Amino acid sequence: MDHAGGLVRVGVTDFANTDPYGQGRLFETDIDPSAWGEQVAVLMEARAHRSLAGA
Repeated sequence: MDHAGGLVRVGVTDFANTDPYGQGRLFETDIDPSAWGEQVAVLMEARAHRSLAGA
């Protein structure tokens, strides 16, 4: 793979509400394993995201 990853598919599956950590997903991405650490480092924890969103 010659890129750092990207969006593969967007769409809510029928399992989004009943199996959110299994088959229920909102989107799917393609991640380059060599860039995994860099990509994960910029993700926010739930508390930081709520603070940013004003929730």
